[in-house]
Amino acid sequence: MGDFISKSKKFILDLFFPKYCLGCGSEGKYLCGDCLSTVDILAYQFCPGCQKRVEDGKVCPSCKKYLKLNGLYFAATYQNRLVKQMINKFKYEPFAKELKEALSCLIITHFQLCDKKESDFSDFLLIPVPLERKRLKWRGFNQSEEIGK
Repeated sequence: MGDFISKSKKFILDLFFPKYCLGCGSEGKYLCGDCLSTVDILAYQFCPGCQKRVEDGKVCPSCKKYLKLNGLYFAATYQNRLVKQMINKFKYEPFAKELKEALSCLIITHFQLCDKKESDFSDFLLIPVPLERKRLKWRGFNQSEEIGK
C-alpha cells in the first residue's frame, strides 16, 4: 500500500510540477541522458592549488602547501554550465532533491574513469559535510548526505 501511495504522490507532483531538463528543456527529468553525456567528467585528480593534473594519491610538486589534500577528487569542473545549474538547483530554492541521482552518477563515473577498482576503496571513506541545523531545517535534507547515500 505504501508503494502505491508514493507512486501516486510522485505522479500528482509530476503532473502539476513537471521536471524539465536543465540543458535542453525536454520534459521528464532535470537532466536527460543526452545532456548528461555532454558534461566533461574528469578522468584524473588535480591539485586544488594550481589546478595541474596530479597522479593518483601523489602530491603536486609545485604546491607543497597542499600536502594534506592529496587524494582529493573532483568529478567535473564548476565552470561547466550544466554542473553549476545542477548544484544550484540541488542546494537552493526551489530544491530539486531528485538531482542526487545525476550528481551521484557523475561522481561514480569519475571514479571509474580514474581506474579505481572496488579493491582500491578498502581504505576509502566518504563523509558527508555536516550541515548547520538552521540550514538543514530550511532545506529539509543534507545535500552531501543524499549524494553519499
